[in-house]
Amino acid sequence: MAKTRTPRSKSKTPSKAVVAVPAPEETMKPRASIPAIGEIVVHRYVPTHDDIARRAYELWMERGGRHGSHLEDWLLAEEQLKTHAA
Repeated sequence: MAKTRTPRSKSKTPSKAVVAVPAPEETMKPRASIPAIGEIVVHRYVPTHDDIARRAYELWMERGGRHGSHLEDWLLAEEQLKTHAA
């Protein structure tokens, strides 16, 4: 008994491919991540954990290394670094 073959398409590509093409208005919009020519770009400094820790240690040393105020030192260091950068 011979097996029968099912007919197959001769082309290897699909007959109707769907391709999404953006509307012309969408391609003309400037990208948000790329500043326009002449635009002033301001980068806001955000202190890192290490920056804050270093400044809190400096504050602790300035107070004579007394224990018990580590949270206040941390918060003051964080505030100083944020306002200094602004």
